[in-house]
Amino acid sequence: MPTLKSWSLNADSSIQYYSGRARYNNTFTISKDQINQYKTIILDLGDIADLGEVFVNGKSAGIVWTKPYSVDISSFVKKGNNEIDVVVANRWTNRLIGDENIPSDYEYDQSDNKFTKGRILKWPDWMYDATKRKENKRNSFTTWKHYSKNDQLLKSGLLGPVKINCYKDVDFLSNVLQLE
Repeated sequence: MPTLKSWSLNADSSIQYYSGRARYNNTFTISKDQINQYKTIILDLGDIADLGEVFVNGKSAGIVWTKPYSVDISSFVKKGNNEIDVVVANRWTNRLIGDENIPSDYEYDQSDNKFTKGRILKWPDWMYDATKRKENKRNSFTTWKHYSKNDQLLKSGLLGPVKINCYKDVDFLSNVLQLE
């Protein structure tokens, strides 16, 4: 993607309803003088939905899943060109909502009993017969109906803005160089 935005805002339904992992990749250059001058280098991912693992020059620098979505990458950065990969994973929710747009060959209980409403009534035939699995167009399957096709999609992906903050002192309050 040319810009950082939620997968759920994409016009392509295979991206809009995607559930899984995706890799973002970029590079930056840092001089020998900058490496010597700055004690701490923090990669700030801005916002992310839902979690991500950061790789710098092929090595895992850590996993982020809560705010602030940032990782100390000081020990992974080298003089010259550096490669950053962020592997982001989202929840299953958007895939379940997207699949509600596809006709189903199974039914859910719609009674008003709070303990049964949404429970599958009968397992679909393709669960028992492998030849019928090809007929099933859905990507996901649940035994309990949690969502409908009109439910709001959740934010997904690396949302940014992504910044590299370089600090001269460990106290993080000194002069800052920001690479974008």
